[in-house]
Amino acid sequence: MNLVRLLFGYALASAGLSVALFSPVFWLLTPDPTLGLESWVAPLPPRIAESIERKRAPQVVQPERVASTTQAPDVLPEMNEAPAALPEKQMSVALPVEPVAKKRALHARQPAPRKPRPTVERNARELARWQARPVTTARTDSGPVTTARTDFPY
Repeated sequence: MNLVRLLFGYALASAGLSVALFSPVFWLLTPDPTLGLESWVAPLPPRIAESIERKRAPQVVQPERVASTTQAPDVLPEMNEAPAALPEKQMSVALPVEPVAKKRALHARQPAPRKPRPTVERNARELARWQARPVTTARTDSGPVTTARTDFPY
């Protein structure tokens, strides 16, 4: 009897879980009840309807073709050459003009000459001069050096 109760509880729990999992799927697959209703469009206000009517192009009435009563000539008139009046070339006076800018050279620039390397004696003199300078560790003329921002406006 205990086993039957256990199996019945298991069947009831699995049925409840399956309903809980698959009912949203069936809900998504059912069509919307308002889908079958007839669509309804609100009527246009009279002022907008008149504006649309004014903007519509009038219908074009095709005129009926009338047969021409004149006949085309069989031979076209010959084309004749006619003299044309061309403008005369005016005399121009060339004035001497200085060149505005120099022309660029067509060859590549020469690289700047390298500085000579300092000699060993010069390096020794510079080192001695730097070593002879007095070492100052603290700034006495102004306040202490801080890392606070100075661009803060307040």
